[in-house]
Amino acid sequence: MARHFLLTADGGSRGNPGPAGYGAVVHEGHIVVAELYDFLGIATNNVAEYSGLVAGLEAIHAIDPDAEVDVRMDSKLVVEQMSGRWQIKHAGMRELAQKAREAHSPSLVSYGWIPREENSHADRLANKAMDELGGFVPRQLNFLTERLRTDEIATTIIFVRHGETILTPDRKFSGSGEINPPLTAEGLAQAKLVAQEVGKLTPEVLIASPLMRTTQT
Repeated sequence: MARHFLLTADGGSRGNPGPAGYGAVVHEGHIVVAELYDFLGIATNNVAEYSGLVAGLEAIHAIDPDAEVDVRMDSKLVVEQMSGRWQIKHAGMRELAQKAREAHSPSLVSYGWIPREENSHADRLANKAMDELGGFVPRQLNFLTERLRTDEIATTIIFVRHGETILTPDRKFSGSGEINPPLTAEGLAQAKLVAQEVGKLTPEVLIASPLMRTTQT
């Protein structure tokens, strides 16, 4: 009695054409006999679909060249073309279809369409091929988290504005022009207070602009 296999196959291309891969699953009854997947480089979605079919049929033929095979795919194009109901106009597709016929006797193979949700196993393998073998493994990057994972002491920067000048009460900017006003008595008092607070932090470096009000602060 001939053995009977179920082959589900799928292919995908991220860009169409783009990085492509296929997946194929061979079942014998309720047992998964083989899982196949591979990265194809840059190819179209249809090429990937056909490649999955060819790989699956070749695997089955290696197990039993006389086995009967039910192929189920969510690619209506491949199913209809391999069933002989649609013409294969594209030369590349004709070559792949011929490979499929040569992989296992067409008289032992039947084709049927299934919705995508029923082909999730092969689809998962196709994506695995593109992700892992194609080097397109999604990575979640969190630069802030990675930066904080260190034993080094963080650098703390404290900004201090200069104290009051004669222009401050009038809400005017002192700027960097010729006036370069010094601190008023109130400004000097403010500078003294802020110096006491900053001193408690024992800073290692003090940086100030060369303007008079800034150096006084």
